[in-house]
Parts: sequence; C-alpha cells; structure tokens
Amino acid sequence: MTKCATGRFNPLTHVENNNDCQLCTSGAWCKTTGLLNIEGQCDAGYFCLKGATDKAPTMDTTNKNYGPCPNFLYCDTSSGKGVGRGSVCFPGTYKNS
Repeated sequence: MTKCATGRFNPLTHVENNNDCQLCTSGAWCKTTGLLNIEGQCDAGYFCLKGATDKAPTMDTTNKNYGPCPNFLYCDTSSGKGVGRGSVCFPGTYKNS
C-alpha cells in the first residue's frame, strides 16, 4: 500500500501507487501525505487550480497551477471556498500587486 504524495489525495483505501491518487482539486490544497480528502481551501489573494500544497502557495513555475493572484485579477474567497483561477477586475478598478 502507498500513501498519496503531497498535492494529491484519494478517498479510497489500498492505493497501489501514486498514479491512483487525484491531484488536489481546484481551490484547495493538500500538504500532508496520505490524505483521504483535501486539507483545506486556499487563502484569498492566491489561486489554486490543481495540485497546490499550501493554502498560500508560491508560484508553480513548471505548470502555473497555483500561486499568488496574478496582476489585474482578484482572488476573493468570500464564498468560503478557495479559487481555482482569479477573476478579472471590475471596470474602473485594477490590481497591481
């Protein structure tokens, strides 16, 4: 039996290898190995598309699946859920950091 790696989870038991594990879902993070479910929702100001390993992740330079919210977008979690991608700023507003 194998534990899922960081950035992955699997609600099923008896995982044979890491390929049986799912990437952490959009808006969520999975830092601990062997997770049966996501660990939590990403913080406001960050986006988590898939495979994030922290609630306030640094940029994924390989696949760009998670990181700080990009310029000219906002990443609001007021719905109580993390965001997969940022949203475009409203007309007349901007985000430069």
